[in-house]
Amino acid sequence: MEDLESELSGKFQDLILALMLPPGDYLAKELNRAMEGMGTDEHTLVEILCTKNNREIKDIVDAYEKRKYSL
Repeated sequence: MEDLESELSGKFQDLILALMLPPGDYLAKELNRAMEGMGTDEHTLVEILCTKNNREIKDIVDAYEKRKYSL
């Protein structure tokens, strides 16, 4: 991952790094990004959470707790 970060940049770097993560980890990261700072990106929250089944949401929750994101 570090090698890719040093060799790539911009949106292409974001895409490649996202593809290297397990789906639950990537979505937990995106949920955290949508909730950090002032305001919330509700569109991202709805897009992620309303399109997943129970198993996928559990994977996201596990990844979120593993990374110990704070709300």
